[in-house]
Amino acid sequence: MSERDQLDGWKRNLRRGLDDTNKELETMKKEFRKERELRDVQIDRLTRWLNHEDMPEDVREDLRKASNY
Repeated sequence: MSERDQLDGWKRNLRRGLDDTNKELETMKKEFRKERELRDVQIDRLTRWLNHEDMPEDVREDLRKASNY
């Protein structure tokens, strides 16, 4: 195997690794967006519940403290 063939093989392996890394990154971005959307929905629900008058005062206070952290 010539030096040129070895270099070409090395470049192919690097490209494959980069493609795999890019695919994994795209998957992670999609998962992050989904989790962020779910988090936003949960925050919205908790905020609405926090403003609900029928909630016990101790629960309301605990949620306010938790949201400050």
